[in-house]
Amino acid sequence: MSDITETSNIDNEWLEKSVSDGRIRYYEASDFKDIKPIGRGSFGDVFRANWRNISFALKSFNDEQTLKEIVKELKMQQNVDSHENILRFYGITKFESNSTCQAIKYSLVLEYADGGTLRAYLKKHFNELNWDDKYQLASQLANAVEFIHECDIIHRDLHSNNILIRKKNIKLADFGLSKKIAEATSNSKVFGVIPYIDPKSFNIKSNKYTLNKKSDIYSIGVLMWEISSGYRPFYGEDYDVSLALAILDGRRENVIDGTPSAYSSLYKECWKCEPDERPNIQKVVLTLKSIISPENNDIIMDNNNEEIDNCEMDKLASKSYESMTNFDDCALNDISSLIDVSIGSISSQSIIPNIVRVDDKAYSAKFSLETIINLGESVEPYLPLIIAATSLIKQTIEAFEYAQYNKKSCAVLVERVQAAEAALNHCKQGNEKIFCKKAYYSSFERFAAILEEIKGFIQDVAHLSGYRKFISNDNIKVRFQQLITDFDSIVSDLQLIMFIANEEKRKKDIDTLQKDINEMSRFLDKINGGVTTSDKKINNIFEYIITLKGKSSEKGFNPIINRIDSNELKEPIGGSQPVVSSRNKHEIHKKLYRGQDVACKLIAEEQNKSDKSDKSPETVPPISSRVHAELAILSNLEKCDYIINFHGLCEKDGSVLGVFGWAENGNLRELYEKFDIEWPRKLTIAINICRGIIFLHGCQILHRDIRCENILITENLEPKISNFEYTYALQANISDIRQITQIIRWLAPEKMNSKKGEEGNVPHTIQCEIFSFGMLLWELAFQKVPYIDMEISEIQNHILSGKREHLNFPLSPYGVEEEYGNIIKAEDSNRGLNPKDTIVDTSKFAEAVGPYLPLITAVASLTQQIVKAYESAQYNKKSCAALLERVQAAEVAVQALNQPRQENEKNFRNQSYYYNFERFVAILREIK
Repeated sequence: MSDITETSNIDNEWLEKSVSDGRIRYYEASDFKDIKPIGRGSFGDVFRANWRNISFALKSFNDEQTLKEIVKELKMQQNVDSHENILRFYGITKFESNSTCQAIKYSLVLEYADGGTLRAYLKKHFNELNWDDKYQLASQLANAVEFIHECDIIHRDLHSNNILIRKKNIKLADFGLSKKIAEATSNSKVFGVIPYIDPKSFNIKSNKYTLNKKSDIYSIGVLMWEISSGYRPFYGEDYDVSLALAILDGRRENVIDGTPSAYSSLYKECWKCEPDERPNIQKVVLTLKSIISPENNDIIMDNNNEEIDNCEMDKLASKSYESMTNFDDCALNDISSLIDVSIGSISSQSIIPNIVRVDDKAYSAKFSLETIINLGESVEPYLPLIIAATSLIKQTIEAFEYAQYNKKSCAVLVERVQAAEAALNHCKQGNEKIFCKKAYYSSFERFAAILEEIKGFIQDVAHLSGYRKFISNDNIKVRFQQLITDFDSIVSDLQLIMFIANEEKRKKDIDTLQKDINEMSRFLDKINGGVTTSDKKINNIFEYIITLKGKSSEKGFNPIINRIDSNELKEPIGGSQPVVSSRNKHEIHKKLYRGQDVACKLIAEEQNKSDKSDKSPETVPPISSRVHAELAILSNLEKCDYIINFHGLCEKDGSVLGVFGWAENGNLRELYEKFDIEWPRKLTIAINICRGIIFLHGCQILHRDIRCENILITENLEPKISNFEYTYALQANISDIRQITQIIRWLAPEKMNSKKGEEGNVPHTIQCEIFSFGMLLWELAFQKVPYIDMEISEIQNHILSGKREHLNFPLSPYGVEEEYGNIIKAEDSNRGLNPKDTIVDTSKFAEAVGPYLPLITAVASLTQQIVKAYESAQYNKKSCAALLERVQAAEVAVQALNQPRQENEKNFRNQSYYYNFERFVAILREIK
């Protein structure tokens, strides 16, 4: 007899004896009416049911060790359900099941929380809550946790969807992850949602840290912030490894305006990274009591544990208020200096795109404010156009930043756009008259229109899905030439101070485009894999899938998905053996469908197996519209040979199964751990994975987790990409945090930089995908996980400092290692113009720019003197204006040199560059 069977027998005996002794009340299942599903817990489903006109919650268990979990839950509930803020336990019931594996299905009978979860309650009622209400919620939560801690129980899964509300009071629930301290082991898995989890558990070598009472304190701190804000933490951001890294590195939510300092100080103490620096639960409870009833507490504690009398605090507050009322408002022209926007650098040879991510509203406000300050009231009618132009410039730069193809020709357009932006932003007083002309207003309207066209052109030619819109390469060339000609003409009409491209420059730009077109043509000839059709045209399936994506969020959208009759799924030769997926708690079964092996995975389970009274055999659980739309998209990706096939849905025994292609050899990581893969096979696998990724990108789908473990391998050793964006809906809702933190080994540097919280959420881009693919190539080459012996913080520091895995290939007879290594390097370095890739160490930059500072200061001073000389000129003003235009354009370029970028540092360290700069200052003196 197995250990599991022995344990089950012991648990069953304990359960039956507890019922017979009257220690646990037993409810007849037939007495429960109107049973409806209301949610899911850690180990099973939760239902609402009526028992003699009283509402109860029934918590069922689906895990294979169901009985053991029920007994554990019962013992804990018996210990703690006497507290008013802990969900009350009433007894148990059991339902007969159709399953042959489990004849009896036990359920706990619990108090029903009419207010739903804390998350739902805050979302619905937050505007009705005052600070006293928020204090009470936080205090009740702390009291409940204090009670279970005194019982030596750690909750370990505190978050706003695990805390219930009944009649406006907190009810702590779901001890499915709780464990007595004496029984806790370092091998326990950490589940839940990232922002609430003790960051000490974000540890790749996860045997080193065990969740403890201070872990619950951390969660309380985050929940206190959530109660104060009404939002889930890091609202709008992905709960991914980037966020986990940022939290581990100290990132926290900002204090909400108007939050009392005593309250915010307490939750900031709770969410400190080091457990020893967090208060114990008793201090949290006492501090909240003192906040709620300050009249009963004359002494409070500061962050240094020094006692401060409340009377002294009142004096300090009075002085602080007096200082604030005497504080002068900022001057208007100081506001613009708060926003630092880098502008395009200009030279007589080229204009270098200088890309920076900025907030759209702040960027437009800065641009508009500076222009109004410089030009006065005459520019007011232009304000909507200026804001529109600013927004379009930002969107154009972003489109270029995320470009996949034709980057050089796109850069030609971005150069013009950024130069015009800089020139427009440096309009000076004295130009008011031209803004009063109707023709000038019309030119500005044309300027905004041409910016819209340039943005659209870049978005199209930079991606496969847009490139197919052009009938031929000649069509692209004609459109490009028209854009640069029209743009240069409009800039001339606007009399902006910038270099206007002549015919020779435009010819060079056309040559640049032709090189891009030739390169694109060679690429399309070679790529295949469903990206192109037999006549080398880009597959029109891209457009259809993108259309599906666009409609997926629309109400009532119901795309067609292939429905498979359960009778079509046959047993394979040798029978079906279940395979447990590492990413899903449900088993995967091998079946035979129309002569080919397939994998059947549970997608939607029958939610109410206990209520059989009014259910027809045809009744199956509904699939959400989002999942339905994503499955429709997934079914159309089969046009690519290197993406896992989705054959359709099958309804069987009241559940819905997804039917996928079968991968006989598991995933690529499992393959390389079992066998030594020869270089020819590695190269074939790498090329085909690349084709699959390109196909996904053509459909505007990002994988987000490219590594060998997510590449399935067929019997013929062909790779099939799986576990990407449109298979997320099929994964389990609860994630193992150790699995999430593994992703850092393949993560792009910009996604692991925890300082990103100051700039906003860094999106996952194609450039991130390319970096991850490079790491997959390394993993495949060396047949091991990258950075295998490093901790999570070590990996982060290693990568952010510019270091990577070694490329010390062992000798082989194939001679491809060096070129393969160069491809890995290229995947890292040639990922597009991402500003974070070109930022340099500020101390090194300061060292390089130091000798130039007197020259840069001289340029600024001489430019001002030249402007004043021009303004006081009596004669030859037109020729003086021609010189002034050049001087002001050069001034813009010099300002861009202050940006700590690699190209700037490189120039500053060049001796000849210094001599040229000296000559530049000298010529400015001559012009003056």
